[in-house]
Amino acid sequence: MNFLLEVPPVGGGVQQGIAFVSPPPDQAPNTGVIVRANTVVGMRDGIVAAGAPNATRPSIIQSQLSNNVTSDNLRDGIVLRGGNTANAVRGNLAERNGRFASLDARDDARQLNLWIGNRCSTDFPEGTICASD
Repeated sequence: MNFLLEVPPVGGGVQQGIAFVSPPPDQAPNTGVIVRANTVVGMRDGIVAAGAPNATRPSIIQSQLSNNVTSDNLRDGIVLRGGNTANAVRGNLAERNGRFASLDARDDARQLNLWIGNRCSTDFPEGTICASD
């Protein structure tokens, strides 16, 4: 399934800003998703793609997250859980996330996704996502 996601600024809540859940066993993960130019502030998580260990299957593959802003969220700003692969994550700003020992950016399948030009301070795996400029 291909679709573009551009939503009005989201904030001030206690749940996920933009979340992709694992599909049922008889359905494939979302493919070709474009999440672009969104602002998520003050939520539990900013942008999250479910996968291992919290879910049995990945939720997005071969997709793009670009030019989004995730700030002041309680947990992670941008997180790709295990199994979400072949994604390009570029030009995002993730700042002041992780009040509860979480991170601005996290990728549990880091070697299988492309992260370019993302501005953030804390990442996992450490030193592999946030731009050093």
